[in-house]
Amino acid sequence: MVAACETKNDAVVGICELDGRQRSLSQLKNNSPRPYICNLAVDKKYRQQGILGKAFVRYCENVARDEWMESYLYLKVRVGNEIAMNMYRKLGYSVMEDDNEESSLSWKQSLEQRKGIDAEEQTIVLLRKMLKEPR
Repeated sequence: MVAACETKNDAVVGICELDGRQRSLSQLKNNSPRPYICNLAVDKKYRQQGILGKAFVRYCENVARDEWMESYLYLKVRVGNEIAMNMYRKLGYSVMEDDNEESSLSWKQSLEQRKGIDAEEQTIVLLRKMLKEPR
């Protein structure tokens, strides 16, 4: 995990985790975990300044490419999170596939039973960026 702190009082203003996630069954020919960004969060005061979120992502890209020798970096994001989707697109990420269709369907049905929640905006998609040419 990486954390950013404000220098005046050492308050944590953002965090980001990079870990290795097990590949799907269709990708098991390569048994190594794939690098995956998760839990990227920035304090509201520091959002949309074009600095911290991008810095976290770039740090993770550097670790995955230069230390882990990986060609791709993955993350999941809710379609309705337009700010995050735009940031990831600007950084070169593209949608690979919808998350597991069965779990997405049950998630949507559960959300639709609650008032005021748009299930389509809660759909989770898998994003990927090529960091270097695959070996």
